[in-house]
Order: sequence, then structure tokens, then C-alpha cells
Amino acid sequence: MSSSQNRRTSSSCVVSRDKPIGDRVACRGKDGTWRPACVLDTKLEKVAASGERYKYYVHYIGMDRRWDEWVPPKRLDLIGEVDIDMPDEEDERNEIDDDQERERKEATKIKNVEKIVFGKHLIDCWYFSPYPPAVVSPCKLLYICEFCLLYTQYLGHQANHVKTQCTQRCPPGKRIYKSGNLSVYEIDGKEHKMYCQCLCLLSKLFLDHKTLYFDVDAFWFYVMAVADTTTSNDSTHDDKGRCKGPKERVVGYFSKEKESNNGYNLACILTLPQYQRQGYGRALIQFSYELSKIEEKLGSPEKPLSDLGKASYMSYWKYVIVNELCKHPSSTPLDLAHNLCIRVDDIIYTLTALNFLKHQKGEYVLHVSQKQLVEHQKQLTPPKIEIDPKEVDWKPRKKLPSSTAAQTHPHLPPMLLPEAEESEEPAQKKQKP
Repeated sequence: MSSSQNRRTSSSCVVSRDKPIGDRVACRGKDGTWRPACVLDTKLEKVAASGERYKYYVHYIGMDRRWDEWVPPKRLDLIGEVDIDMPDEEDERNEIDDDQERERKEATKIKNVEKIVFGKHLIDCWYFSPYPPAVVSPCKLLYICEFCLLYTQYLGHQANHVKTQCTQRCPPGKRIYKSGNLSVYEIDGKEHKMYCQCLCLLSKLFLDHKTLYFDVDAFWFYVMAVADTTTSNDSTHDDKGRCKGPKERVVGYFSKEKESNNGYNLACILTLPQYQRQGYGRALIQFSYELSKIEEKLGSPEKPLSDLGKASYMSYWKYVIVNELCKHPSSTPLDLAHNLCIRVDDIIYTLTALNFLKHQKGEYVLHVSQKQLVEHQKQLTPPKIEIDPKEVDWKPRKKLPSSTAAQTHPHLPPMLLPEAEESEEPAQKKQKP
């Protein structure tokens, strides 16, 4: 990289306290490292000691938007003292070459929810989510019911909802998989519209490129849940109609178009942050391919994948392909696609990444020794959670008529709340994780 691409001038890094929007500065991250950043917004915040102070919403240049955050002045280099490489503005503009994508990023550049309380978890949000402004104004804390997914800014409303209103203790829809304490529910977006819309709004807090919010009719949702083993196995109900059986908490889900013209077996996938790195993401991916095997179709996720999604899929593809080649060394890419129900282009992409594939005379040729396979097998991480295909209780459906079209729903109702509590101020107290 040339010196012109790395240059840093005092004029580009000095921030005016009253009008810093658009300026590029050095910002100290949570880990203490100074990084180049762009100021996207400012706000005045009341402080007990000094009355008021500015806070700045920054995007770390070259990093994913989930790291964007509000920072106090002490974390910014306001006078240009810190010496770091600052990318040219032209380089930043070239990163986004699509007008529609640029407009989307501009409209969603500021997170409207900083944190959510989800059951016993306090979770930092990553991205903007289009919760109805009349219900959810930009807030520090949003309470979301971990069972029905309805939401509110008010702690009192949440407590009342959990205590007297919410009768749900597991996802709606039909359970199509159960093994141990792990279950998967198939939910029709048309039949359970509100739940699926709330699920989409929740997932948008952690997915940047998700665009489905309200048009859920044309999708199936496959929600993975884990049973709380500390609760009773009794499936009866109390006198208020609430289920007394074991609580099943959502850990993640994927959605799938009822009719995909491109043959996708997955439209969107999310593991909630508090359950990430525990094997649920790969289990969801495996489950999507188990459904493809039952359908006898080659499947592929909708593109583009997020950086985390791409890493999860590559980990899954590498593992199953290497294991399949160990069992059947003479397999061709077409054999692998047929046996694993993974689309051929994904097979070729993975084999290339493994350096198993060579292009000779216009054809792809597998070139791998048994020694290489054994070495790769040792390096690959086995799944922490593995789906048992025998426990999948699901049959493919017949093709739906074309008249089954999705409908637009411009807003969602919040929790049904008592009128007496409407004047309560949003809670600002931090909750323990």
C-alpha cells in the first residue's frame, strides 16, 4: 500500500465538538487499541457531575458494522495526537459500489436499540432493526419475551406480561425433531404471522443483510429450542391456561422459502449471541441439509452469506466432504453433491479451498491422496451437536399454487399492556447477564 493510501493529516482527524459528523478520527476500541473511525452521529447526554457531554456514534473503518458504537470524547483523538494510518476516503467509497446497498446502509447506519434483555441475558445489539418507531423509539434497553418474542421498552410491562399474560412456553408450530433436550419446530409464517414477524425483527438486530421483516407468509421457519431440564415434564396447564410443562428456549433458527426458484434450502440463519460457539449454528445447517435429503434435492443457502455465516458453512462443508472422501476416495464432485445433497458449485468451492481440486483440460479433477485426507480429518473440528436423521419427523409438501402471495404488514403491535402502566418511563437500569 502506498504512502498516499496510508496518509493521515491533522485536518482529517480533528473533530469539532459541535459538528463532527462525517469526520474521520482515531478512536480507542474497547480493547484499548486505537483504530481509524468515522463519526456518523452525535448526541448530548446528561451527566450528573458536569451536566452535559457529547457522545459520538462511530464506525471503525474496514470493520463490520456490528462493532459500531457510541463512545465518549475521551475515547476519540479530538486534536490529532494519535499517529495511526488513516485510509483515503476514496478507498472507503469504493467499498460500496451499489446504489441500493449504499442507500440501505445510510438508512440503517445508527443502531436504534443498544441492548436487549432476553430472559436472563443482557445482549449487545449489532445492527439497526425496523421496530415500529411509535412503539420502540431509539433506546438503550428493549425487553423481549423469550417465549412469544413480544417487546416493550418498559420493565413493568415486561414483568406483568411474563407473570399474567404470556401462556407460551415453547415455539409455536409443529415439533419435527426431538433428541434429548433439543427440539426443532416447523412454523408456517402465514399461520403464525406475529411470532415470525417478531422473530425477524429480533434477528435483524444481529444480521446486517436481512431484508425480510413483515412479509413472512411465503416462508417456513425452523426454530431450534433447548428444554429447561430444571422444570417439570408435566404437560398439563394451570388454571390460567399457561403450560406447566418444561420451558423450551429459542437458541436459533433458519427460514426457508416455501417455493424457491433458485433451489435454496435456507434463506436466513441465526444463532442468538448467547448460544454462539456452542455448536447450534452447525446443527441448524446440518438440519437444513437433512430436509434436502428427504426432499431428494441439492440444497444451497441464499447468498450473500455474512462473514459469520460463511465461516459456519465452510466449516460444515469441509467436515462432511472430507469424511465422505475418507469413506469413498474415488468420489467425483457430482458423487459428493448427490450423496451429501450439497449443490455442485458449493462442492467445487469447498474442494478448491481444501486444495483438492485441479482444473485440467476444461474439467475439474479431484487430486487428493489418502494421507492428505487423514491430515485434514485430524485438523477439522467435529460437531459439538449432531442431528440424528432418524429423529427427523418431516415429509416434503406438494407445490403450492402461485396465488399464495406474501402480504405486507407495515407495523407490529407491542405487548398487550394495562392502561395504568402506559406512563411508566423506560427503564435505564442495567440488568445482570
